[in-house]
Amino acid sequence: MQTYQIRVELKNSEPLFSRSAAVSADASFAELHAVIREIFAFPDHHVFIFHLPNHKMKVTNDEQAIGVHQEYLDNREQITQALLGLGTSFAKQHLESLQTAVHKPDRVKIGQYLKVGDRIDYVYDCGDSWEISLLVEEVNGKAGDKTGGDDAR
Repeated sequence: MQTYQIRVELKNSEPLFSRSAAVSADASFAELHAVIREIFAFPDHHVFIFHLPNHKMKVTNDEQAIGVHQEYLDNREQITQALLGLGTSFAKQHLESLQTAVHKPDRVKIGQYLKVGDRIDYVYDCGDSWEISLLVEEVNGKAGDKTGGDDAR
């Protein structure tokens, strides 16, 4: 089994607060969220978002964001025409935001989207906006290898 070594850094902290965590490639983004919650002792009742710009994707527990994206998918042609018809940079940016895929964290495995060197952003509690950067430092083990540490999530 592959295990990711992920560096977790609190943005804008002085001094820099960072930790490393081992996470199974089979872990979902919900499980990665649980690892981050443990590191920072966050409660589990706030919205969180993983931003994966290389995949034009967000992973979140925000039901409203998931609903807005689904509404866009259901009405893509009409919404696209309406926003492009406005001809403003704001409308174009809004359309780009709507075109970013939004997924639930328990349905997406990190191994499908992360590789060594990838850096993704994570925001916990959109009110207080705890901004965290995740860096995939290394991947240990081979894909399909069932021998792995029991402490990897």
